[in-house]
Amino acid sequence: MKTKQLLNRAFLAAALLLSSSALFAQVKIGTNPTVIDAANNLEVEGSTAGRKVAIDKVTGKMTIADGSQGVENILTSDANGVATWKPAGSIRVDETVFVGEQVGNYTVTDWAATFNAVKDRIPLNVRAGSKPGWDPVNKEYTIQEAGYYRVFGGIHFTGALAAPQQTNVVVYLGPWSALNQYSNVSSSVGPLLSVFWQGQLAAGAKVTLWMTNQGVPGSPQNIVTGDSFLTVVKLY
Repeated sequence: MKTKQLLNRAFLAAALLLSSSALFAQVKIGTNPTVIDAANNLEVEGSTAGRKVAIDKVTGKMTIADGSQGVENILTSDANGVATWKPAGSIRVDETVFVGEQVGNYTVTDWAATFNAVKDRIPLNVRAGSKPGWDPVNKEYTIQEAGYYRVFGGIHFTGALAAPQQTNVVVYLGPWSALNQYSNVSSSVGPLLSVFWQGQLAAGAKVTLWMTNQGVPGSPQNIVTGDSFLTVVKLY
């Protein structure tokens, strides 16, 4: 009889332990404490629907939803430590919206007397993390959101033919025609010319990195570019 009682007590203790584990596997605090998202281990819920702090039971990631959350928002604090999500632009954090880099070489032929011609623009590969806006056909970046921007670009180049040559290379940022120039380019010359611009841009503005290859008539000199880059940063 005593053995049977001991076994019954052991089974009861095991059952209590298992039920306790099941109960405390998830914790819910809030307006409706008996209902918790099956994916979460912890929830703290406000009286307003959808306002909660939660921790996912699989990933361990935290969700803070107070109505101010949004894509790519940043969690900020006031003087009392109250947290609020805000868009990056509203707190004037520099935001790199586009980085493009040239992979391989690109040949720019003699200037055809058309400024900012598509053939004179440098093809770029978009780096991961850039925002949408790059047009690989027209080789230009379209500003997605109005703001104050800093734009920086550069072209590394060399002539295809040896000296003597009287070719002038001019590197531009469009649409402002900020420029840098190098003269008498030959196959032994390979500088990197950088260009810079900063100012207000409207949504829809086009940003281009391009160059003119202005050779002496009758002596065309193709220019081979490589390692060129274009960076667009939204300051606020």
